[in-house]
Amino acid sequence: QKIIEQYLITYAEYDKAKAKVHSQKLIEVGANSFGIIIEKSKDEISFGHKQFQEFLAAQQLYESDEYLANEFIKQYAANPSFHQVIISFFGLIPLKQVKKFKKHFEVLKEAIPEKYQEDYLSLISYEVAINLDNTPSEIMNEYFYSIVRYFEYETDPTYKEALLKRILNALQNSRLKEKVQTFLIQFFPNQYKYRDYRINALRYTNQLNE
Repeated sequence: QKIIEQYLITYAEYDKAKAKVHSQKLIEVGANSFGIIIEKSKDEISFGHKQFQEFLAAQQLYESDEYLANEFIKQYAANPSFHQVIISFFGLIPLKQVKKFKKHFEVLKEAIPEKYQEDYLSLISYEVAINLDNTPSEIMNEYFYSIVRYFEYETDPTYKEALLKRILNALQNSRLKEKVQTFLIQFFPNQYKYRDYRINALRYTNQLNE
C-alpha cells in the first residue's frame, strides 16, 4: 500500500491523507473485483498475475538511478526468470533518449552469464534490439542483420527456431517490418521471383506426367 501511496503522491499530486485512502481502495478493487492484487494480510499483498508484478518492477527500475539499473541488468539479465522485467525496462525508455538506451544496452551485452545462459543472453539481446519499437536505429539495424546471418548458418534446430521466433516477432515492429518481409520471402519461392529455365523445366515435366 505504501508503494501505491507514494505513486499517487508523486504522479497524481495527491496529499498524503488522500493518497492513503485511495491506495487502500485500489487494493480492495484489485483484490475483490479483478483478482489482480491478493491481500495476504493488512501489511502484505501479492499479485495474481505475474506480468503485473514484473511491469511494476520494471517501472521501479526505470525510475531508479542509472547505477542501480545497470547493476540489476548485470546481475539478472541472463536469468530467464527476469525476462519480462528486462524487456519491460527497455520498453519504458523513450525513443528520444538514445544515449540512455545505448548505455543500458551495452551493460546488457556485457552481463556475465553462467555457461548455460550464454545462448539465452544472446536471444534476449536480439529481442530487445529488434522486437521493441523504441530501440535506436543503429542498434536495431545492426542486430537485425546479425540475427538473420546467424539464422542462416545456425545448425542447432532448437536455437535456430528461437532465432526465427525473434525474427517473426519483428514483423510487429513497423520500423523493421519491410526488411523482415524481404528476408523471409526468399524462403517462399514463387513463379515471379524464380522464373528461369529450371522452374519452367519442372513445370513442363509435371505437365507431361499428368
